[in-house]
Amino acid sequence: MSDTRTEAAAAVVRAPGRPARTGAAAPAGEPADRGGRPTARRLGPGGGLPFGRLIGPALLVAVWWGAAALGLLDPRILSGPADVLGTARDLVAQGRLQSNMLVSKSDRSHVVL
Repeated sequence: MSDTRTEAAAAVVRAPGRPARTGAAAPAGEPADRGGRPTARRLGPGGGLPFGRLIGPALLVAVWWGAAALGLLDPRILSGPADVLGTARDLVAQGRLQSNMLVSKSDRSHVVL
């Protein structure tokens, strides 16, 4: 009876894709971090891409830039990234962006969540 409980507890500790809850060492053959704990498994085939988390935001900005360049975006509703960066550069050069951010920060002191 105790063997069944031990096996069930080991199955909970070694659930695929989740780190061990009890701090137990990783079983032989499974990847482990420096502390010997099991690491999370990737769901996709092969290894991860370096800087893979940046692909989504980079694609979003590229589509935004392309849509603005092709005239698919109404600049009154959504300006292109070149316009946004140019305006931000001008506001920083004039010092208006920093002062407005400080005002916005101090105005939030009265907000109750």
